[in-house]
Amino acid sequence: VQDRPLKVRFSAKSETDGTLATDDYSATFEIIDEQSVEPSLAVRIVGNNRYKGEYEEYIGLQSGLFEELNGGVWFYRRRGGTAEIVSGPCAAEDLRIPAEIGGLPVGAIGPYAFAEARVKKLTLPSTLKRIDEGAFSCCTGLEDVEGAAELEFVGDEAFGDTPFYAAIYEATPSDSIVMIGGCAYVVKGQLSGVVALSSGTRGISSFALSGQNALTQVVLPEGLRSIGSCAFADCESLASVNLPDSL
Repeated sequence: VQDRPLKVRFSAKSETDGTLATDDYSATFEIIDEQSVEPSLAVRIVGNNRYKGEYEEYIGLQSGLFEELNGGVWFYRRRGGTAEIVSGPCAAEDLRIPAEIGGLPVGAIGPYAFAEARVKKLTLPSTLKRIDEGAFSCCTGLEDVEGAAELEFVGDEAFGDTPFYAAIYEATPSDSIVMIGGCAYVVKGQLSGVVALSSGTRGISSFALSGQNALTQVVLPEGLRSIGSCAFADCESLASVNLPDSL
């Protein structure tokens, strides 16, 4: 028997109204064998087959490092001198990404790390620069995101199918750039002529301005730190892009 991080799926019956819910949880468990797991005390209050639910599926060991913070278990990997979150407490409605884990600043959230999570409010640390593809996709309750001003890269569908992104897109005027925090994410409509990105722009996502055939010049602000791959791909009329010293 040993303690290892893993994921299980269980069905739990509500003690108040008897309704059923199925969810995935990451935590530290005692492994007896690959088909039998006993949850630690930290998870027992959320779901335990002895008094709240029955485990349906053993999903498997989580790779990488993990640490218990703020009442939840966070999985991460080292990425240079920073940490990348690969999974965390997906049942939390008020999700606060830690600024530091394992003695490293949290610089990124990995692909699909919180896809389909229950989060309604998301708080990002100032250390966070990158949110990869699908990281918060299909979080159907996510309406509020704070601390995104320093983001340099937002991956494809990172906030896909969320009320948060739907509201941002709706509020963006036609024929302009959709911004997610400090990141130029995608164009709504068509750009033409000379376009200057706002002074608070920290990064441009991959393919963000691709296919804008009427675009002739892009003025990038000082303070820009990152340009994603193919950001200006297939812009057939684009003749000039300045590169600020901050890149």
